[in-house]
Amino acid sequence: MIWVGVTGGIGCGKSTVVAFLKKQGFGVVSADQIVHDLYQRPVVVSEVSKILNIEEKDISKEKIAKVVFSDKKKLKALEDYLHPLVRKETLKRKIQFEKSGDSMAFYEIPLLFEKNMQSHFDKTVCVGADIKIQLDRIRKRNTWSEEEIHQRLSSQIPLEEKKELADFYIDNSFDLEALEIACTELVKAIKDSV
Repeated sequence: MIWVGVTGGIGCGKSTVVAFLKKQGFGVVSADQIVHDLYQRPVVVSEVSKILNIEEKDISKEKIAKVVFSDKKKLKALEDYLHPLVRKETLKRKIQFEKSGDSMAFYEIPLLFEKNMQSHFDKTVCVGADIKIQLDRIRKRNTWSEEEIHQRLSSQIPLEEKKELADFYIDNSFDLEALEIACTELVKAIKDSV
């Protein structure tokens, strides 16, 4: 099975790309969805509340982001706790895809290059978009301040660097029809490259 890591900038359309790939019948797993699922476990919520020094009832994506994007030590402590759990869940899903006979599966992981995980994949894909389009998408889907947007963008490797590091690049600056065509072409290009 070809194991493909999909990354890119915030608001560039990683989730839309993997949704198209899933529609085409490929196995897809998302790091963000795994983290969301982990937060449904009481033991995880309890541990995260201790790490971040916030009440369990206050655990939410927004509250966690406010704490960790303003405190690098707490961000590191949270990652040190969560990342092994995410890796374990990811491996389970990858094994399920292999047992199901999938020829190719995709893992959406925002921090693929930031965490130097490219060696975990057979191929990597970066999804990008024009910066004006990217910022417009971020502003439309989130209630973040301009400072919060800047914090999140600066916490990631610049898109141009990710593009250079990736085996394949999808420019998602256009409409959904163009993106779907690009996803179909991506699959063919990956198959041709192995």
